[in-house]
Amino acid sequence: MNGALAIAGKDLRESLRAGWLLAAGVVMILLTLASALSAAVNRGETSRAIATAEAQEAQTWLDQGPRNPHAAAHFSRYAVRPLSALDDVDPGLRAFLGGHVWMEAHLQRPAEARPAEDRVDPSPLGALTPAWIVQHILALLGLLIGAVSLAREREEGRLVLLQGHGAGALSIALGKILGAAGLTAVLSAALLLAATGSAWWRIFAGAGLYSDAGLRLALWTSAALGYGVVFAILGVALSAWFSTTRASLMASLLFWAFAVIIAPRIATTAAEAIAPAPSPATFVTALRAEIRAAVMAAGDGHGAPASATVLDEQGRTLSVRGLRLQQGEEIGDVIHDRRYGELRAAYRRQADVRFAFAAVTPTVAFSSLSAGLTGSDFAHHADFLAQAEAHRRMMIRRLNEDDIYRAGDRGGAYMADRALWEQIPGFVYAAPTLTAIERGYLRDGHVLIAWFFGGFAVALASTIFALRRR
Repeated sequence: MNGALAIAGKDLRESLRAGWLLAAGVVMILLTLASALSAAVNRGETSRAIATAEAQEAQTWLDQGPRNPHAAAHFSRYAVRPLSALDDVDPGLRAFLGGHVWMEAHLQRPAEARPAEDRVDPSPLGALTPAWIVQHILALLGLLIGAVSLAREREEGRLVLLQGHGAGALSIALGKILGAAGLTAVLSAALLLAATGSAWWRIFAGAGLYSDAGLRLALWTSAALGYGVVFAILGVALSAWFSTTRASLMASLLFWAFAVIIAPRIATTAAEAIAPAPSPATFVTALRAEIRAAVMAAGDGHGAPASATVLDEQGRTLSVRGLRLQQGEEIGDVIHDRRYGELRAAYRRQADVRFAFAAVTPTVAFSSLSAGLTGSDFAHHADFLAQAEAHRRMMIRRLNEDDIYRAGDRGGAYMADRALWEQIPGFVYAAPTLTAIERGYLRDGHVLIAWFFGGFAVALASTIFALRRR
């Protein structure tokens, strides 16, 4: 082991003195720092815009004037998912899923206000983020570090000298792996400090949104560090099979293109083909048609005579129109729960299919884990939609109950006022903890750990075999 540590230390010192590696590390850190600061500035501006819009929307709701409660249910309000400091690190799917839900009567609407629709460049490069840099550039840097660690010394004849001085194949193999992994870890630590500094500052300032934001960011940093080290180890494994540095680098570039770019795209395409989900337009059209048919079959509140009333057990006069409106909502709620449950199940099947490709590339596991830890995956979005829907049902039920108990025989002519609007609170998002989200984050983490130990074993065996072959 002492021999392996000595070799690793030598490789680390030599690599740190290499001009190209130092330049690559500095450029990478500066790029990460710039992307993190840009994300933080954009997030701050967006947060202020959201706060202003929410205040104006709340005031508009209170100032809507006398209105029939059912008309107010269509006037409605918005549920807004607040931004998090973790969005600076990995916005994930949030730009494509939206963060505003219109809580109107009769229908559970999908989220709106998708930032991706406003981009000039919709590609990932159009929103360069620390997570993207880790996933793509850190992986490439780790591979290149590993790729030159063995092939360079083989070309220069230094491996023969090491063996001639009594260094065993196991010591050399361990030293090369530890050296590449250690150098990548050092560069990764500097990069991740630049990537997460702004997020840590916001979390300590109380802008983390999630109660476990610190734990989430610490886990993300650990996963990103491990992800870079995995690629460095895989680079050593590749370099063992090639006699020249040029061939080793070329093989590493091809592997990077497959593992980081091609395989994740194939995984997504396969998931959509094997476990298809309906398009948003098809889903909403079918949902509306089913609700409309079910409500019409049961009798819609709009069709009730304006003066129709009944007496409850306490002798109170109830509006039949209001009762039927609430009945229609409850019928729609059952259909919403079933239809959206089926949609979420389809998305879970797609996630399971995509996860299967983590066996051929660690990028699939890291991208999924990164989005989950930062709260920017579909599971967190679904939690936001569920809370928005619960608030919508409460709000519509409260409006219908006012119609039921106060409209009497006035029907649609009944007008509520500000006193009712003030009784209905605005939406407040309760951010979940990691343990509250039903998602396989543990399995993603386990896969990264498996890639680490599997890659280590393959690199060790390959290097020992290559050394003993000569």
